Amino acid sequence: MRPIDVANAMKMKPRSYEYFESGKARLNVDRVHQVAKILNADPYAILAAIDIGSPAFALRTVENKMGTLWLMALLEFDATAQDDISRLAPAVLIVSFTKMFDELLVLARERDASAEDWMSDKPLQAPPAESDPEARADDQGSGGPDEDPGSKPSTEGDPDDAT
Repeated sequence: MRPIDVANAMKMKPRSYEYFESGKARLNVDRVHQVAKILNADPYAILAAIDIGSPAFALRTVENKMGTLWLMALLEFDATAQDDISRLAPAVLIVSFTKMFDELLVLARERDASAEDWMSDKPLQAPPAESDPEARADDQGSGGPDEDPGSKPSTEGDPDDAT
């Protein structure tokens, strides 16, 4: 979206939105949530990106909404663990968070590798053009016009079908 479109959607003057977008205006959490909703972005990833100094983080998590999902999991953990949270030593938290993020990285890379492997096994090419109408008729089965085109031929009584 163009800045003027976002400004209009937020019911802001374009100049005010430009200051907001450029970081010249004071950060307003409500406005971050508002613009994230308009852009279908993750408001918590935007806020985290500001805190960690990585605007790219907000872009990287647009599709998976990592910031929101993490906070939802944290909310559930808080409701379940309650006061037990205070018994967790910082060292335990660091090790646990590091392990979790390392495992997420492995999963992300495995997914990419498996997709690349899958794609490399299947070269992209158009199906061969058939010029022989009889060849097409043979491929469509011999059950006549009432046969379901998605059904398989019957193997009942087929000696090769030993199950």
